[in-house]
Amino acid sequence: MITFILICVTLAIIYFYIFEWKYKYWQRHGIPYIEPKFPFGTMKIGGEKHLGHHMLDDYLKLKNKGPIFGWYRLLEPVIVVSDPKLAKDILIKDFKSFHSRGLYENRRDEPMISHLFILSGQQWKQMRDKLTPVFTSGKMKYMMPTILNVAQELVDAMSDEMKIDSCLDMKEWMARFTTDVIGTCAFGIECNSLRNPDAKFREMGRRVLDFGLNFKRVIFGQNFPKFAKLIRMKVLSSNIREFFFGVIKETLEYRDQNKVKRNDFIDLLLQMWNKNKTNDEKDWDMDGLSTWEIAAQAFVFFLAGFESSSNALSYTLLEFAKNMDIQNKARDHVREIIKKNEPVIVVSDPKLAKDILIKDFKSFHSRGLYENRRDEPMISHLFVLSGQQWKQMRDKLTPVFTSGKMKYMMPTILNVAQELVDAMSDEMKIDSCLDMKEWMARFTTDVIGTCAFGIECNSLRNPNAKFREMGRQVLDFGLNFKRVIFGQNFPKFAKLIRMKVLSSNIREFFFGVIKETLEYRDQNNIKRNDFIDLLLQMWNKNKTNDEKDWDMEGLSTYEIAAQAFVFFFAGFESSSNALSYTLLEFAKNMDVQNKARDHVREIIKKNGDKITYEMLQELDYLDQCLLENLRKSPLGPFVFRVANENYPVPNTNYTIYKGQSVFIPLLGYQLDPEYYPNPDEYKPERFETKESRNSQVFMPFGDGQRICIGERFAKMEIKLALTLLLMNFEFSLSEKTVYPPVLNTNVPIMAIKEGLYLNVKKLK
Repeated sequence: MITFILICVTLAIIYFYIFEWKYKYWQRHGIPYIEPKFPFGTMKIGGEKHLGHHMLDDYLKLKNKGPIFGWYRLLEPVIVVSDPKLAKDILIKDFKSFHSRGLYENRRDEPMISHLFILSGQQWKQMRDKLTPVFTSGKMKYMMPTILNVAQELVDAMSDEMKIDSCLDMKEWMARFTTDVIGTCAFGIECNSLRNPDAKFREMGRRVLDFGLNFKRVIFGQNFPKFAKLIRMKVLSSNIREFFFGVIKETLEYRDQNKVKRNDFIDLLLQMWNKNKTNDEKDWDMDGLSTWEIAAQAFVFFLAGFESSSNALSYTLLEFAKNMDIQNKARDHVREIIKKNEPVIVVSDPKLAKDILIKDFKSFHSRGLYENRRDEPMISHLFVLSGQQWKQMRDKLTPVFTSGKMKYMMPTILNVAQELVDAMSDEMKIDSCLDMKEWMARFTTDVIGTCAFGIECNSLRNPNAKFREMGRQVLDFGLNFKRVIFGQNFPKFAKLIRMKVLSSNIREFFFGVIKETLEYRDQNNIKRNDFIDLLLQMWNKNKTNDEKDWDMEGLSTYEIAAQAFVFFFAGFESSSNALSYTLLEFAKNMDVQNKARDHVREIIKKNGDKITYEMLQELDYLDQCLLENLRKSPLGPFVFRVANENYPVPNTNYTIYKGQSVFIPLLGYQLDPEYYPNPDEYKPERFETKESRNSQVFMPFGDGQRICIGERFAKMEIKLALTLLLMNFEFSLSEKTVYPPVLNTNVPIMAIKEGLYLNVKKLK
């Protein structure tokens, strides 16, 4: 009987304590509240509606009843702040009164959960002070290449999966992506869950986030912290604790012993760990970080960063799929910003630039340009190719550009140069103020058309000739240039949609010309001392007119067409601009023009009034004029490469990472007064001796193994044209001359935008 009475009294006391005391707390204080239900209070866990949506319903119901209302977490009364201004004050202005989250923490028995999210008071402040430098914008930039590699692997893995099924579980894919990011950055290991969904790290992530009993323990610890510590309750299962601590401990020790750096969270924490190297102690007041502290912070980085980022990505993709207009707008915006802000390294040290181009070429053999030989073999040419394909093509073409072969082609170019003089002379009977940019473009069109495509273009006499028109279309970058940029930034997607850079009429025209020329010459045994003659010998080794196999000994029709096309693309505009700029400087500096003319006459006279290949090599002053022009106005203002492996920059702490673009600012070097005093002055004497040329900063044709293969040809073509022009004409500025010339800012090359008008006088 007494026992029964004691039980009844105990139950009555418990009932009164819970229902009349605890659950009447807000009623006693006159604060609006939501009626609690035992045992969870107002925290409705489970069921069809999420806890967050229950709170949303309660907020909407009571937000007009005052700045706060009451809730119950089990038996604990908690305040819900419905006034946003008060919420801001609590989080910021009055932070000193609310610095704790009130979460269960037991560093004696479970140091793995004594992390920044849970710590409070002075312990939180000390840890926050230690970790804040790890998350600066500078450190985020430091870690970005690592995350970018994982993001690219996500794209690759998804692309492979889409070959099987295009309907993907994006929640799972985003979870695997964030697992690999956190695993790489916070734990310093390659998780590989993007390729293996059953990877160990992914499995542990599922266990950590399968709250189940763990979440109940967290709630229990919050409401009964002293009892939880008394029974030494742990929130995490032993296998999770051991796994994450083991990974951190092994990674720290391995990196410390082997001096490994990987641009991640661990790298930054390792610096603090090295201040004490205490692998098992749990003292939290030291200057550095213990292994337990690092493990705890890496664990919360995983816990908070994995699921939150994964969910944010999943929800965003869902909204994009539901709102296609927003998705398209976001994609267009991303493309625009990437085009504007592609991260590249600019090399300000000329010695380092030389090392990149020559000594360390093996680390920078690619230009990183978009290439798709399956769908557009016409752009798979020497300028774009990389790796073994580039090497094979370079080896095949190098014999074509020897000095002996240039001498072989010179009579052909000389004929075009003479035609230039004749056509200009006829034009001057109508008007002596000529657009020399247009005339030089027509000259180089006829030279390239004759030498590289084996046809008489006749654009000197007919400015609307088909070949000249195609030249304008090729160099009117417009959409083509945008496609090049897009292909560089999204090469796999560009190949997936089979994007082509050139319009079909340009591809068909140039390929058709090459195919017809090769077949006609082969059938009729025609030789014309040009580029096609030399390539024909390699073509005859296989005569494959439509295949796209690039590993054969000879050259296919597609390969020849691609190389002839880049010869046109690179040789036409570069030589045309070099000639135009040089004539402009001659017109502005009559003393230089007269000296150059006298020099040309002297050398020609010395060689029996004959223009020969050997004679061109003696035109030293004309060389100086050309080189000074290329210093002031290089066609390409920069040389670019892409790192194909990680490259530690000598004598610095910097690393150029695999895949990063590297720009070498030629124009910057060549107009730097440190290297060239009064750089804007046109002074050919700067190049009087080889010693004065400063080869470290002067490289208008590039340098190293990827130096312009057509350099000899370009110089021969330009010097031949200048020789005949100086012998026959005098150039001076006209009222229509614009100096300095206005450049076309829509293209990357330094091309003159409008015409270049000069007065031209015929010499007797």
